[in-house]
Amino acid sequence: MMSLAHFTRSGRTAMKSKTADSLNYRTLFSKSNEIYDAASRRKACKTYHSLWTTKSGQYHRFSEILHFIDNMDCSILDIGCGNGRLVEFLNYNGFTGKYTGVDINSNLLKEARHDFPGQEFVNADFFKKRIPLHDYVVMSGTLNANFGQDMDFVFNFIRRMHELSRKKSVFNAITEYVNFKEKEMYYINPAALIEYTVRNLSPKFEIRHSFVPYNFTMCIHKNIKWIPF
Repeated sequence: MMSLAHFTRSGRTAMKSKTADSLNYRTLFSKSNEIYDAASRRKACKTYHSLWTTKSGQYHRFSEILHFIDNMDCSILDIGCGNGRLVEFLNYNGFTGKYTGVDINSNLLKEARHDFPGQEFVNADFFKKRIPLHDYVVMSGTLNANFGQDMDFVFNFIRRMHELSRKKSVFNAITEYVNFKEKEMYYINPAALIEYTVRNLSPKFEIRHSFVPYNFTMCIHKNIKWIPF
C-alpha cells in the first residue's frame, strides 16, 4: 500500500499522467465490455447486470452521491451509467432536471433505454465524445471492476469528469484501506486522488470515507470561491 509520502515524492511523474491517446484504452474498454457482457448474460436481477450484488447496496452509494447535489433541478451527466439505475434513484428523490447517461456497453444501454425511455443514454467513449457541460458529472462503481486500469487511467478519468462539470464532479471507488483484496476488483488510494486533485484540478474538494464499508466518495468543486468567514 503506497503512502501519501510516496505520491508526494513521485508527484512530478504521477501528475504528468499520460493522455488518453497514449494509453491503450481500446484494450481496457474491450476488457471492461467483456466483464459487463458476461454479467448481463446471467439470468439475475438487473442490479447484478451492472455488477452490484444488491439493490440496497447500489442505492446506498447513490445516496452518497446525492449528498453533494445541491438541488434537484439541475443537469447531471452520469459516466458509466450502465443500465440507468441512477436516474431511477434520482426520480425517487424528486429529480426534475436533465439527466444524460454515457456508457460504452451496448447491452447495458439497451436495458437502460427500455426501462427509462424518456431519458437520454449515449453509447460513447467520454474521453473522445464532444459532450456539453453539465452542472454535475457523477460516476458510481465504474472503476470498481479490475479491467487492467492503472492510476494514470484513473487520473485522466477524474480530470475529464472535472472538465465536463460546471459545479461539481462526484464519484465513488473502493478504498485501498481494506483487510483483504480480490483480484477481480480495483482498489484506489484516496491519498493519491487528493494529491492529484489539489495539484491539478481544484484545491476545493470533499471526501467521505466513513459511510459505506471499504468505499469512499469524493466531490471536486469547479467553483473554488470560498465562503467568507
